[in-house]
Amino acid sequence: MTLSIKKIGLNGPALVLFHGWGFDSQIWFTFANQLKTKFQLYLVDLPGFGQTSMMHFDSFQNLLLDSLPEKFSLVGWSMGGLYTTKLAFNHPSRIQYLINIASSPCFVEQKQWPGIKPMVLEKFAQSLKQNTDRTVNQFVQLQLGKHIKLNHHYASTRLGLENGLLMLESWDLRTQLDKLTLPVYYLFGRLDAIVPHAVFRVMRVRYPQFKLLLFRQSAHMPFITEQQACLDFFYSLLG
Repeated sequence: MTLSIKKIGLNGPALVLFHGWGFDSQIWFTFANQLKTKFQLYLVDLPGFGQTSMMHFDSFQNLLLDSLPEKFSLVGWSMGGLYTTKLAFNHPSRIQYLINIASSPCFVEQKQWPGIKPMVLEKFAQSLKQNTDRTVNQFVQLQLGKHIKLNHHYASTRLGLENGLLMLESWDLRTQLDKLTLPVYYLFGRLDAIVPHAVFRVMRVRYPQFKLLLFRQSAHMPFITEQQACLDFFYSLLG
């Protein structure tokens, strides 16, 4: 099994960054290059994406923890926020801060919980079997919005993509999140089509102990569309 971690920066607090569905760690490159003078950055390819083999979460977790400093902060974007939340729940003593961007502990719409309608993810799963490349491009464009263009090619396996959709469809970590006592931050985009900003309102009531921020000019990628504001957040919190 192979776990790909790209390390950037030499000094400062350790930040471990997880990407979202349909992407790999390259999505962080521009943002990470701005942070590297003040942080040690670990850009991780999640299982089945980039250069990381498909593997069970427990195997991924063990390989990852063996490769990181004793203390670090987790940053999860979109689907990556499910990985960070589960990791923080399993190993809270290793985590300094949990920071999730455009993410949710439960991506699917539930009673009194906003999210993606189940049939939307079911259609994506069906389309993925028929035309993988087209489905990935459609989902990626939904995340990007019409005003963002990215030049990178993001590597992924069919199994990784299918497993990722299954995670988005089935993982509900709201109860685990309730039990976390470490500092938790959620950053939302007001224009997000994947994680509607209604999640911001619901989480503000359910998790009053957490810090929640809303980026008003952003959709699903505030670390790109409002990069300076995101950088300022990290500098003020950890710099």
